[in-house]
Amino acid sequence: MDWRQFGPDEIERQFNPRKSVPDFEDHQARHAAWSAAARAGLDGRLDLAYGDGPLHKVDVFPPPGAGGAPVHLFFHGGYWRAQDKANFAHVARTLVGEGICAVIANYDLCPAVTLDGTVASALAAIAWTWRHAPDHGGDPDRLTLSGHSAGAHLCAMALAHDWPAAGLPEDAIKGAVPISGIFDPEPAMHTSVNAEIGLTEAIARRNDALRLAPKVRCPVELFV
Repeated sequence: MDWRQFGPDEIERQFNPRKSVPDFEDHQARHAAWSAAARAGLDGRLDLAYGDGPLHKVDVFPPPGAGGAPVHLFFHGGYWRAQDKANFAHVARTLVGEGICAVIANYDLCPAVTLDGTVASALAAIAWTWRHAPDHGGDPDRLTLSGHSAGAHLCAMALAHDWPAAGLPEDAIKGAVPISGIFDPEPAMHTSVNAEIGLTEAIARRNDALRLAPKVRCPVELFV
């Protein structure tokens, strides 16, 4: 079914999780507790800057060992306008337990920037991670991505990016796991969330991951 057939109330219910999940705050609190425990128990290198902006920061959780570990970068969700990497440190616990160097990223949020700026900052985080992975025991040639919701969209945009133009190898990303992604931003224009995101037709079109040809060829595991 085409979402354009829905009325305003149904679009809001289908595309605004905070309106459709009555115990949303309970889930948030549970994740925060998990993440606080992870930060307390892991060797975290927190708030490393990948750019000049206040949200241009990553938390790196290296695994024990001499180096050369796979590297996995995670982007949180929040409809491009909310959340923080601190609430997702729990993702690192499983990764580090598997010998993977975990990187949890922040990125510019709307309305301080448009979605164009959000995407640009996420791409900058990926480039920084590739360049600095060896500083934290990681192998840049074993870099994979994942993200949830808005973060999944950022993964998809990364797969459509021209990495050689940014000074990285064409195959810098070796795999991606987008989870419940908002790959087409257009429906969000018709929800109350757009008061913060500020999408226009032009911005939505430029960042429509469903219609951008992938430039990175790698395995992708897509979950919804």
